[in-house]
Amino acid sequence: IWGKLYEVFFAHKRLISIVNDFKPNDIYINLGGFCDLELRVYQKFLLDLDVPFNLIVHSNPENSYWNFNKIKGMQSVCKKAKTVFFVSNRLKEIAERQIGYDFPNGKIILNPVNIETSGILPMENKSKVWVFASVGRLDVSVKGQAILLQILKSDVWKERNWILNFYGSGPDEAYLRFLVKEWNLEGKVFFKGFVLNIRKEVWSDNHILLLPSYYEGMPLTLVEAMLCGRTAVVTDVGGNSELLTNGVDGFIANATNKKSFEIALEKAWNQRREWSTYGENAFFSAKNYIEKHSNNLYLY
Repeated sequence: IWGKLYEVFFAHKRLISIVNDFKPNDIYINLGGFCDLELRVYQKFLLDLDVPFNLIVHSNPENSYWNFNKIKGMQSVCKKAKTVFFVSNRLKEIAERQIGYDFPNGKIILNPVNIETSGILPMENKSKVWVFASVGRLDVSVKGQAILLQILKSDVWKERNWILNFYGSGPDEAYLRFLVKEWNLEGKVFFKGFVLNIRKEVWSDNHILLLPSYYEGMPLTLVEAMLCGRTAVVTDVGGNSELLTNGVDGFIANATNKKSFEIALEKAWNQRREWSTYGENAFFSAKNYIEKHSNNLYLY
């Protein structure tokens, strides 16, 4: 209720005051999601704005649609924008069908990667235990970690030599710990918390990234893993399939459900002795992708 009241009575004035205070020549608006443009107050502010502005879209789920009466306003905002940046081409494609606009002013942009040094890390497995990593916010409605645990609790998987490390924090940590306990996975699954040095603290000790997300933009988790020479099992959401090629440098589940991810994970497991080769291919794929879009990095 407070959010709606703030939107109606204060938000528009606040947005105008920011522009008046800073008097910018050019504005970059960082949108958490494309859905932000659905807000009437945001639409009015941008359509009335006499300063050139650019939009940066970080998220846009496949199944997001809006009231038809708001689409024209969203389209008008995007047409007026100097540039609409998307962190993956997939997000742009979704936005095209959502508002019926082909974005001739659209561009793909990269988020900054949280590693100082890239390069293929050696893949050692002296203990004969394969180490999975799930890296990111512990939010099962977005990142899908519960699906992963449901797959790994099967008798077939419990008999295999693997461990899973969760890196990150989030609102569903207690729930995930609960599932680990209920499904007797305590000796297999570990919570490592938030770490700063991704290369040293994650990819020096883990063999493969597991990312069963329901939606993504362009997951930095995947980019960082690839730049360290690690392959991944992912769902076909966001920019995942723009980075990875199934069967070449990674494994892609066709849909965001248990069965599809289980099939992709099984394929990965059967080729586990080739993960180092997949990881090498992944490194060059990520490097080439970054170089292709490097002209837009000036924003950061």
